[in-house]
This record gives sequence, C-alpha cells and structure tokens, in this order.
Amino acid sequence: MKAVIYARVSTLLQAQEDKVSISEQIAEAEAYAREHGYTIVGHYVDKERYKSRGKLVDPSGTRSDRPEYLRMLQDGRAGHFDIIIAWKEDRLYRGIRAAMPLGDLLDERRDDGKPKVRVELVREAFDPKMLFLKASLGKIEIDNFRERSAMGFRRRLKKGLALGGTYPFGYDRVDGKLVINEFEAQWVKNLFWWYGVEHVELTEIRKRFVEGKVPQKGHQKIKIPWSKNILYRMLKATYYYGTLSVNAAGQAWEMDCPPIIEKWLWDKAQERIKSSKSWPLRNFKEPYLLTGLIFCAECKHRMNGKHNYYHSKRKGEKIRRRFYRCPAAWQYPDVYHCRRHFSVKKVDGAVWDLISRALEHPTLIKDQIKLKAEQIAADAEKVEDRIGALTNQVQEIQEERQWLIVQARKKVITEAEFEGQMQALALQRESVELELQELKQAFTHRDEAAELLSFAEEFFKNLSEGLADLNQPEKGLSWEEKLRIAEQKRKIIEMLVTRVELDQEGNLTIEGMLEKSIVTANVKSPQHSMT
Repeated sequence: MKAVIYARVSTLLQAQEDKVSISEQIAEAEAYAREHGYTIVGHYVDKERYKSRGKLVDPSGTRSDRPEYLRMLQDGRAGHFDIIIAWKEDRLYRGIRAAMPLGDLLDERRDDGKPKVRVELVREAFDPKMLFLKASLGKIEIDNFRERSAMGFRRRLKKGLALGGTYPFGYDRVDGKLVINEFEAQWVKNLFWWYGVEHVELTEIRKRFVEGKVPQKGHQKIKIPWSKNILYRMLKATYYYGTLSVNAAGQAWEMDCPPIIEKWLWDKAQERIKSSKSWPLRNFKEPYLLTGLIFCAECKHRMNGKHNYYHSKRKGEKIRRRFYRCPAAWQYPDVYHCRRHFSVKKVDGAVWDLISRALEHPTLIKDQIKLKAEQIAADAEKVEDRIGALTNQVQEIQEERQWLIVQARKKVITEAEFEGQMQALALQRESVELELQELKQAFTHRDEAAELLSFAEEFFKNLSEGLADLNQPEKGLSWEEKLRIAEQKRKIIEMLVTRVELDQEGNLTIEGMLEKSIVTANVKSPQHSMT
C-alpha cells in the first residue's frame, strides 16, 4: 500500500517544541508505516507562514487553504497514494471548514466501491463517520483556549505587567514589567526628533539606523533591516510617551509604561504624518492601465505608477514622462537589486496589444470562461446537495429528541440515560448546524456561474463592435477622447487580467482569463511574442 505523511505546526515556535515538532511527527509516522508494511511515497509539511488574500498567515488547523494540505488532497484525488498517515487528527484539521475538503476526498470511491483514500493516525484511532463532529469539537476547544488566554491577559494588565511576546524597541522586560533600555531609547528620541522637528525623510532615517548597526528585536530573520514600515509604526506608537494600549478579549486596555519622549515631541511627529497624507488634486490626463495589477517579478512587490517632467530641447517644452516603479528597489537598494522603472507607454502597449489580438479571436477566452462557469456550477450543486443532506439530518435529530422525551415521560428509560442521550444529541446538532451555517455562507454566490456566462455573451457582442474604436490612432484625438478610450481599456484589462509580473529584462507574465503568457515589453516593435 502506498502511503503519505502529513505533518503540521501552527507556528514556528511550536515547530521547535519536542512534543509536536515536525521531525517528531514524521519520525513516529514513518515508524508506524514500517510496522504496517506501507511504502512511503511522499511527505506533506505545513510549517511556514504563507500568503492568503494578501496577508501572511500561520498554517493553523482551522484553515482550509494550507498549501501542502491542498496539494495532498489534489494528489489523493489523482490516485497517487492510498493512505494518509498523520500524528493526530488535529494535525489535519481543527474546524468544519478545514475538514470539509478532506471529508470529500474520503467519500470518493474506486471502481470496486472501496474508498479511494483512507486516513490512519499514529497516536489515536480515526473514524470517518465522526470526522465533522470531532472537527467541531476541535473548533470549540480552540475558542475556549483563546478565552482562557484572554482572561490571563486581563489579569496581567490589571497588575501592570506586560504581555508576552517581543517587547517594544526601547524597552527591556524585568520581572514582567517594561523598563527603559538606554541605548535603544536614544535611537527612539533621534527618530522622533529627526522626523518631527528636523523633517528628515524616512529613507534617510532608515539609512542612519542601518549604518549605525542598531539591532532590531524579533525572533524571525529580518529580510529588510529597519524597513520604513517599522519606523512608521514606531512613530505612531503611544507607549513612547507613556501610554500602552492593548486589545484583549475584545476589550481595549490601557496601562502606564516608562515614557521615553515627551508628549509634545510625539505630537510633532503626528502633525507631520498628517500633513504628508494631504496632497492637492491632480488632473492626470490618462489612467495607468495596470495600476494595482503589475508586480516586480524579482521581489514580488506591487509596482507603482509614477510620473516626472523633463525639458525637451528638441520640442522646447516640458514633457511629462510616466513609468512603473518598483518601490522595493527604490527604497531598499541595499536589499533588492531589481530594475527601478519601466516606461508606462511600452508596458501598457505590450499588454493591450496581446489582449487586443486575443479578443479578435476570442474562442480561447470564451472556452476558459465556460470552463470556469461549469466548475462554479458544479461546486454550487455539490454544496447544495450537502445542505439538503444536513437539513434532513437536523430534522432527524429533532425527531429523535422528541422520541427520547416521550420515552422519558413513559419511564421506559432512566433519567441518567435520558440526560446522557440528550447531551449527545445536542452536541451532534451543534456540529451539524455549524457546518450547515458555513455551507450556506459559501452558497451565497450560487448564481455566479449564470452571471459569468451572461457577461461573456454580452461582453464579446459589444466588444466586436468597439474594438476598432479602442485601437484607433491617438494622433489628432482630444484629451477627452484619449481619456475615454484609456478608461475603457482599463475596464477590459480588469475583467481579463488578475496579475502581471515584470522582470528585469522587460518580460511580462500575464495571468487571468488569458492563459499564462509571456510578452516582451521593452522593444520598439509593436509585435509582441506570445508563448
């Protein structure tokens, strides 16, 4: 039998603990496989933080989007293995949402009617029939743990003790309380004085911190030393003038801590922060077609649309020059060595040229929209079936509850038996209703498939008539006409493109309704290659 091992830790700190470390989980799982005569064909390990909807998150058991967890489920559906071995059940999931995709995989059958994949645990038994019940219990356990932790936070704050974790720059922790670190405190005073009084730019302040080899606090490896975001957060921190604000258990708490700077100096920094956020409205003649969609392929940072002016000796006038700039290469040249900027005209022209030519023969795009719509419809149907089954299950639980009440009144069962079975039914109903609630929330977009197909038909019908208008030469057009055309192009790009990556050589990787394609952006020829 072919088996794979799944291991997980919620945080990097937990990964270092012997009782749940990745190495410990894998070692015990491999020993289990040898004992049962299984052949290990793969390992799936979730231990690193990953990006979800633009934010870095820990691989918690409550999350269903863990990268290695999803890859394992995909390989299981493809028939690459027969058994999933995990240390304990909570390594796989700790909540209904995370358990659902695994439950779907375990429900799939081979041609002989047997499950395609099954789960075996090293430290405990696994019952697929109890999967969703245990998942809901795991979620309840996590919620209780968080509430107990919050109570501990409240007690510490009432005693004037600092919370755990990394304490702020400028302070040390002694006997549970914050005390000033004189060396770090001097740099805090410098930061506020340079920024609030001398109006030094954050880029220059960061340079002074780096050249001064000021150590940063933190357990993880720091990729960008003294990033501008870190300095900005320090400038906003109220504890530097003596007030530490903490949110615990949904309640805001304030406690006194030793002040490093005076309040007026903190206010000076806030005044400058506020003034730097206000700028006059500018009349940009045309939008940047890829704003929010274009990223640097080297450092993965989103590129910004910028402009400047230069004086043309040939034309004898001031010329506005627009470009996409990589902020990381500009702000942190000591860390990133990306190309700093690219011409907006060339990049936008390359992307639009590819889209325009693809829209002249839109079969590929229509097919992809159709496939996506079919997938959405299939998923919606699957969820709808599950909702129906759970609704029936709730009704059955209610009927069984009424039957128990009747039996208790007739004294067919004892009071102890009645209470025990009623508690079991209440727990079962709570589990089912929790899953039902989550599924109903996921089913709110069940009409998305029909809407997508309707959009495709209308979109291509109108586009075939207006494509010539969008591709007409700009020479001789008024600014209003240029702006109208650019805005329409931008809407079309937003519909068909989800992400564009630009590397140092000027090659663009485009993702979206178009298949992943490569075009050359930094050439003078209007012809761009597509592979």
